[in-house]
Amino acid sequence: MSNKYAKDLEYKNSSDTCVLIFHGFTGTTLDMKNLAEHLVEEQYDVYVPLLPNHGVDFEHLAEINLEEFFAWGQKIIEEKRGKYSKLILIGISIGAALTYVSEVTKPMADAFIGISTTGIFSIGMKIFTFISRFIRIRFVPYNPLDDFSEEYFDDEYLLWKEENFSKMPMDVFVNAVRQSKNFKQHASKIATPLLIINGSEDPSSSRRSLSYYIKKASSRIKKGVIVKGGRHVIMNSKFHEQIITEIKDFIALVLDNSSDNSFHLDETKTIAVKQ
Repeated sequence: MSNKYAKDLEYKNSSDTCVLIFHGFTGTTLDMKNLAEHLVEEQYDVYVPLLPNHGVDFEHLAEINLEEFFAWGQKIIEEKRGKYSKLILIGISIGAALTYVSEVTKPMADAFIGISTTGIFSIGMKIFTFISRFIRIRFVPYNPLDDFSEEYFDDEYLLWKEENFSKMPMDVFVNAVRQSKNFKQHASKIATPLLIINGSEDPSSSRRSLSYYIKKASSRIKKGVIVKGGRHVIMNSKFHEQIITEIKDFIALVLDNSSDNSFHLDETKTIAVKQ
């Protein structure tokens, strides 16, 4: 991992609040740079670590061991929890799964934001993983770059992504689908203030995923946002600015009401691109 895209991002504001962001499968930390910079403007410290086996090519992604992956994430979360009085977790796709596992096993965050959550997989994804037991399917038939908005990246980075990450190894999804029952079983253990943002047309996540977790979570502050027309890659799509606004507003809401145990929020809303 020696190229210029395979590196952690860290922004310091001497804040007592850290926003820890885990990027998505096939992504790099640069995919989260725009979000990170917007949160830096809010005077938070922000840290975006590169996920294991990422930043090289799609072949390395196939070597991910999910148990080791989740343990790696929890170690980073514990480290940041020890340094800050407030910790906000944001995870996208497999990064959302990582933060979910951490919050149901050893809660440490003051807010948990999951984007493109995949704890409950779509019928299409389940079918592909089932077929792969009998017919060798190496890659998921979906190129995440198809949903990218080029305005947020330079041409060199997009070309590098196209050459190295236009394919998504099937084996990782097979293992994730097998573990997804555990996600559903432990949803009620989520007591952390929770925001979930999912695209209505996500090919990997069930449309029931968002409503299920919002209903089951025991958090006194919980909000679901459905992005109308959004697919799996919604963070750097045409919905980018609206999603950032939802994230910033939710973090501010949680921090402003962190000591008020009488404050409750249980809301689900739909957003679409502003014309």
